[in-house]
Amino acid sequence: MSVIGNTAIAFLTYALISTGSSAYFLAMAIGTGVGQTAASTALKAEVSTAAIYSGLTRQSTAVTFSRITTTLTNDTISAVATFTLSTGSTGVITVGEVCVANSTTLKTGAMVFLGDFATAFPMVGGDSVKTTALTQWK
Repeated sequence: MSVIGNTAIAFLTYALISTGSSAYFLAMAIGTGVGQTAASTALKAEVSTAAIYSGLTRQSTAVTFSRITTTLTNDTISAVATFTLSTGSTGVITVGEVCVANSTTLKTGAMVFLGDFATAFPMVGGDSVKTTALTQWK
């Protein structure tokens, strides 16, 4: 039987969020769909650049990545971002999903973690949501 050593887990989490890595994760996105699986390659309905979604599109510069300790030293990646729907946006957007990806381009790249919010929630112009995505490596 082969296993990943404890120190290797810390190295892997470092490599996934380090800018020196060729496939590091650098962006967060939210969407209006739900129901992804481990085989999903994209959010069900990532918000687009349409005016109704102004301020909610995929973010990279506003994402804070870090490693935290859950069980082993630095075994968990934390990604935090705040999405704000522009005050000029009209209508209601129902947000149901979030992902962390290695591309800043809408609907592209690999996703390291993705999931549905416990409860989808409505947003109107001026609303903000701060999302924290955690993934622990074992």
